[in-house]
Amino acid sequence: MFKKIAGLLALTFLASSLAVAQEDTTAAVSVNIDQILFGTGIESREAIGVDTVFTADVGNVYCWVLATGAEGETQISFVWYHGDEQVAEVNVPVRSARWRCWTSKTIMPDMTGTWKVEIKDEAGKVLESASFQVK
Repeated sequence: MFKKIAGLLALTFLASSLAVAQEDTTAAVSVNIDQILFGTGIESREAIGVDTVFTADVGNVYCWVLATGAEGETQISFVWYHGDEQVAEVNVPVRSARWRCWTSKTIMPDMTGTWKVEIKDEAGKVLESASFQVK
């Protein structure tokens, strides 16, 4: 009888250990957004033509971010809004504890008004957001 109880206890302990290990490996990697900039281009992994107001003939606007704190590979999403309407979502990998990345949006001359980009983690949590104007 004692052997059966000891065996059941060992099995229970093993099962709970495996469940904890599984939770640890599936936990989301945390990441911080230290800086978010809008510009007209990217040179040497840095935003150029940085501003928050662009003319309607800008062509492309780039959203550049500095992501820090990731202890493993993860990804972030750049979610672009024109007014209240979502117009694009781009997933970008973050592969180190300090990672610069960016996406861009083609701006047509009739796309004036307020724009916003939300940076989200893998779980969909908004980490940071910023806005710019097209006039």
